[in-house]
Amino acid sequence: MEPPYWYYPVRQSLGAALLEAGKPAEAEQVFTQSLAQFPHNGWALYGLMKAQQAQNNEAAAQETEKRLKQTWAGDPAMLTLKRL
Repeated sequence: MEPPYWYYPVRQSLGAALLEAGKPAEAEQVFTQSLAQFPHNGWALYGLMKAQQAQNNEAAAQETEKRLKQTWAGDPAMLTLKRL
């Protein structure tokens, strides 16, 4: 479908809502699903990193942060859960 029905991957918003609801494991699954379809989505990588940090999985969060730094070309200050 071109253009897609919605202009951005809405899973990133669902993941952010799950994180804010205190469900980081579910959020991690949603962000991972989003990245399966859009592997270079900086917003989803940021959300995944935050979900991993919320679960105290620092090793995975550091790996995701490396991917994010390779992907994200904009100002890192723009990355917040509220914007997802």
